[in-house]
Amino acid sequence: MIGTVDRAIIEEFGVGNSGDMGIQDRGYYQQATAQLQAREQAPAIVGLVVVTISAFVLQQLIPSFTNALALHSGGDFRFWQPLTALLLHADPWHLAWNMVILWWLGRDVERLYGALDLATFYVLAGLTASLAWLVLAPSNQVMLGASGAVMGVVVLSALFYPSRPVWILVTVPLWLVTILYVVVDITGTLRAAADGTAHAAHLGGAALAVVFRFADLRVSKLLPSRPWGRGARGQRATVRGQREGSPVTPAPVPSSELRALLESGLEESDLQEGMDRLRMDELLVKVHREGEAALTESEAEFLAGMSRRLREKS
Repeated sequence: MIGTVDRAIIEEFGVGNSGDMGIQDRGYYQQATAQLQAREQAPAIVGLVVVTISAFVLQQLIPSFTNALALHSGGDFRFWQPLTALLLHADPWHLAWNMVILWWLGRDVERLYGALDLATFYVLAGLTASLAWLVLAPSNQVMLGASGAVMGVVVLSALFYPSRPVWILVTVPLWLVTILYVVVDITGTLRAAADGTAHAAHLGGAALAVVFRFADLRVSKLLPSRPWGRGARGQRATVRGQREGSPVTPAPVPSSELRALLESGLEESDLQEGMDRLRMDELLVKVHREGEAALTESEAEFLAGMSRRLREKS
């Protein structure tokens, strides 16, 4: 799609080539090193995994722990159970499956949204999953597990990275795997399948992911003093709107590097240049991960424009 555009940029900035100067060598990017390292560590995902594993250990040590916190559709229901059921798992394999998927896909989602919005989404997806199960589950049943919230993470990841390769005997794109899982859950819910799987909960988490993505339900939008809560696609509009007093529509991809730029005190032209370079680097990572075909028309045009600018400066 972009032909020689990405190669021109790579030759200029050494993206993906450790032997050349890369974006990390630029002054404005170095200001974001600490924030970038913190985000790569995915603190929200790490925290969720640690808390969930700790809860499973308590399940083994305290016999009454599971029954008190699991979600009951009958007379043993308690108001805290729709949330606490996310912390529990039936066995080590159930726990391992959910945590591996959460770690694998959740870190990229946290990179896009930030720790606060990722944690908020996970809790909302889990609550939605629990409520969906309560509505559709037979009476006097018990549900536990993070599968509904994890399914939300899977769907949200697929909405951003549909072409991400997944190996299942053969390599298939993430969007196809996600659709297959959703179809299985729809079928299981309609048939009221007694296979020990909370299909309705999975659908609840998946539905919340779609709403969260397209209705842009980020908590960071409620914090106007945090401009880094806005995403890469809204970076230009953010600065232009602040300058002209025009309304700004935030995009759903936050950037720690953007925060460093906005707090750096750079001149406006340098700030715009820095944002363009960050956007370029983000798109090159996307090309490396998903291939050129994953670029939208506007993204390809942006890279083409950056290529022209780089050739003019050389």
